[in-house]
Amino acid sequence: MGTTTLAFLAVPLCSVSPVRQRQNVGAIISGYRAVQSPVYEGRAETTLTYSYNTGIIVAYRIETAIALIRENPMGFLQVP
Repeated sequence: MGTTTLAFLAVPLCSVSPVRQRQNVGAIISGYRAVQSPVYEGRAETTLTYSYNTGIIVAYRIETAIALIRENPMGFLQVP
């Protein structure tokens, strides 16, 4: 799984209820599906690879995110 930036983490996935005319958060996007592909020099394949975004997102149910927040309301400590 890949992420483009730290800001990409925890993006809400929303829908609009046509009956209630309000937004609902149904999931949290945590990244995207990445694929490794070979790097070529001219027509020759090298030993190098690169990762690219397939456009497929990885998301988790909002209930999972809420449970994690309740377990650790101060957030995770980041060690430099």
